[in-house]
Amino acid sequence: MKKSLTLLIILFSFIRMQAQPGCTDPQASNYNAAATSNDGSCVYPATSLPLQLKASLATPTLDETSGIEFIAGSLWTHNDSGNSPSLYRVDSATGAVLQTVAVSNATNVDWEDIASGPDYLYVGDFGNNNGNRTDLKIYRIAKSALTPGATSVMADIINFSYSDQTSFVSAPNNNNFDCESVIFYNDSLHLFSKDWVDKMSRHYVLPATPGTYIAQVKETLNAGNLVTGATVQEGGVIALIGYDKSGLFPVSIWMLYDHHGGLFYNGNKRKFSCSTMLINGQTEGIDFKNGAYGYVSNERLQQNPVNIAPTIKTFDLGPYLPAWFINPAPVADFTVNNDTICKGASVQFTDLSIQNPIAWNWSFPGGSPSFSTQQHPVVTYSTAGIYSVTLLVSNSGGGVDTLTRTNFIKVVNPPQATVTPAGPVIFCTGGSVTLNANSGAGFTYQWKKNGNLIAGAAASSYVAASTGTYKAIVTNSTGCSKASAGIAVTGPPSAAITAGGPLSFCAGDSVTLTASTGAGYTWQWKRNGTNISGATGITLVAKTAGAYKVTVTNAFACSKVSAAKNVTVTCRESAGQSGTQLYPNPAENELRIETTDPDLADADILIYAATGQLVKSIRLHGSFVSVDVSDMHAGVYQVRLTGKNGAAELQKLVKY
Repeated sequence: MKKSLTLLIILFSFIRMQAQPGCTDPQASNYNAAATSNDGSCVYPATSLPLQLKASLATPTLDETSGIEFIAGSLWTHNDSGNSPSLYRVDSATGAVLQTVAVSNATNVDWEDIASGPDYLYVGDFGNNNGNRTDLKIYRIAKSALTPGATSVMADIINFSYSDQTSFVSAPNNNNFDCESVIFYNDSLHLFSKDWVDKMSRHYVLPATPGTYIAQVKETLNAGNLVTGATVQEGGVIALIGYDKSGLFPVSIWMLYDHHGGLFYNGNKRKFSCSTMLINGQTEGIDFKNGAYGYVSNERLQQNPVNIAPTIKTFDLGPYLPAWFINPAPVADFTVNNDTICKGASVQFTDLSIQNPIAWNWSFPGGSPSFSTQQHPVVTYSTAGIYSVTLLVSNSGGGVDTLTRTNFIKVVNPPQATVTPAGPVIFCTGGSVTLNANSGAGFTYQWKKNGNLIAGAAASSYVAASTGTYKAIVTNSTGCSKASAGIAVTGPPSAAITAGGPLSFCAGDSVTLTASTGAGYTWQWKRNGTNISGATGITLVAKTAGAYKVTVTNAFACSKVSAAKNVTVTCRESAGQSGTQLYPNPAENELRIETTDPDLADADILIYAATGQLVKSIRLHGSFVSVDVSDMHAGVYQVRLTGKNGAAELQKLVKY
């Protein structure tokens, strides 16, 4: 028991030594050099913070400007109660309005502040001077919609009420449920109340997504003034601006930093005096632009004899902050397009680090390259395994952060891919062979013939019924694929006839017929079902009418008979016999066709080249027609006339 008590005392003393609470800010009046944990107790001497005039705002357009927000370097603002539901892009150097964008599905009951997150702009319609509003809302607008040419946008709506409000009796400027300040921080919206009665400011939190919510009160700041605007910078430093409508109407800025646990009032709280409303007007908007440097806006203050125009001014909290809050250390983060890949594939790494990193040092064990200083590198992994990735980032402030993701990239071998025939791969007409690919859990398949995908062939087996080289592409559940070796299948030969010209011609003419070709093929030609003696070549010159076929036999003695080509000899050869004349023949530019055969009156005329290609289609006008042949190449042509009662005639034409 004695030993246990001694150990507890030692442990307690060690913990006390490790975490000594107190004021950790050297600029505070009660700074404790021994303190290692900030307990929010710092007290500061009275400090003045001058606001420097930057520009006068466009008037009367922005006489009632309220919130301000920098988005991609551009300053945006809006007016408050009763004005149009519009956003204004402002030249931060001159105060001129550069663009007006209407929020087409919104009303402006009392727009009081504006905030932004990574993707959205938030406009707070929560001004509540009377304390009796039940329609409090925040409009969410996509930043991507605020293009330079935009004139209107649509907004999502976040409706809310306060968790601690039970009375909704109207009490103009005499209630604690007015609000003019909002920030986006850690994926949530944070509101700061403007308490008319006790001059406190309560911190509320609600989601940043469309819906209806109850804003939860988290903590209270004894502000001593009316809080009218809020902003937060990358290091988590929050600035609240406000004024007091008593005495000399002082204007103040609260600086909140080194807070923790989702609360803002448990860290350092320093209040700066910024002169009075008689100098700075009714200060409404505030936003950080870079680090600790920011802008303040004021609406027109007109109370006889005072008339202060709307302006934008600047402030700098840099002298009052540690360097790491002005340029916070980066936070390393990254993502990939795929963390499970096939051997030999590549991974696209995308840097997601925040706080303005300027240098990246990647380590990729097992990858190529194994090291990179690119922001978004591409890495190839050639060996199966599981690999870790490390990213070290740094920024201009000297901050460094490292992120290692252990066993992050999984590299998978492709599946085996084999094809086994279930029978002979050589067969004749009517035969086939079933090809079987190897099986495996989650495998999918795609068959190919002669290098081309076979549509619909996605099973583990395929029935091959024709000659070709077949492969199976096997894909596993990871998406890795491998093609099998080719399996040569020899089926019946191809048997087809190609005519080298018209199949109808005059006696004495001919047409060359060509059979299918293939390695080891032999041929036997037939006319009207009878073998033609000696006609065993790949071509046959047909001079007489008949039905011509060819029997094609491959090297494995499989034969196939082609479909028939029907050759006809229909031509009446001379003009004296037929009563049809082509003149001049040979012809150069003009050909005249004339007939005395009544069955060929108004006949259709087709002119074919020696290759069998149709080159002209015309019609007799009664018994005569003149044809322009100047566009035809020199050579021998066939002219076919088809008339009534089956009359047809074929004549030669020579074109020069």
